[in-house]
Amino acid sequence: MPIQLTKTHAKVAGIIMSTVLLAGLISYGTSRQLTKNLVQQCGSENRVRRSNEELLVALKSAHNNISRQDAQEKFVATNLIDGDFETYAYPNDRRVDYTVELIDLYPIEKVTLVWNEFGEQENYIARWFLEGCNERGRWTIMARGGAPKSKVTAVKTKDTVSQVRLRAEAKRDWIGVYEMKIE
Repeated sequence: MPIQLTKTHAKVAGIIMSTVLLAGLISYGTSRQLTKNLVQQCGSENRVRRSNEELLVALKSAHNNISRQDAQEKFVATNLIDGDFETYAYPNDRRVDYTVELIDLYPIEKVTLVWNEFGEQENYIARWFLEGCNERGRWTIMARGGAPKSKVTAVKTKDTVSQVRLRAEAKRDWIGVYEMKIE
């Protein structure tokens, strides 16, 4: 025997479907906002403001924000801050996204990015962003640019930050960066 739907059944079904749709939209919007906040937030609340002189001995570490299983061990993120211009950080991707941890807040006067061949040729880096984690725990753009067309990019700044983040993209070739010197 077939089920017959009355107008009341149709209204109830419509209300249920609308409620489910609305709940899904709210859930989607909330998760997107949480993700957006996670990307924008950085640092910790108990950071201490230090002098620029202390930056020389600051405990620094670097990590790759792009998780790649096939990244080779010799091209790790710590190569970015090892002071060796022969080693480089290379994520096996057309994007780089590295964060250097400074632990506390330091006034930064200059950040030098050593691209070498990745900066000279336009087929490598198409655009890049240098960001700092400020006192409020937010990423702010310290500098940005297109293809560097140079082995080295020096960024002068007066920002006080606890982390420095470098993001870059290429149109078609895999890219890397040799060194990030923070002064």
